[in-house]
Amino acid sequence: MSWDEDIAICRRMLRGGSKTFFAASKVLPRSVGDPAIALYAFCREADDAIDGPGRRVDAVEVLHERLDRIYDGVPDDNAVDRALARVVTHFAIPRPLPEALLEGLAWDAQGRRY
Repeated sequence: MSWDEDIAICRRMLRGGSKTFFAASKVLPRSVGDPAIALYAFCREADDAIDGPGRRVDAVEVLHERLDRIYDGVPDDNAVDRALARVVTHFAIPRPLPEALLEGLAWDAQGRRY
């Protein structure tokens, strides 16, 4: 799929589940707004995976594996991971940034208090 197709899928995903962010992304220039949508779509999926059914700690492990593939340039064959891989490469996003997100999600999965 193309970048535009992947972003359209990410945008549809956020339109239903992240209305505030979706509305805010509309005021950004497209050159920044579309990458922000890709980044937030991954964050949204990651948060949903932790809040979903099943072992939440396992979900964190799966998210780390997805991030490994994204940073290796071989993302999973889904719109969110493909789009994020392009954003990571284009903007040279340092790996510790999304790792911090996953660390926070791991704390949630463990029931850790802040």
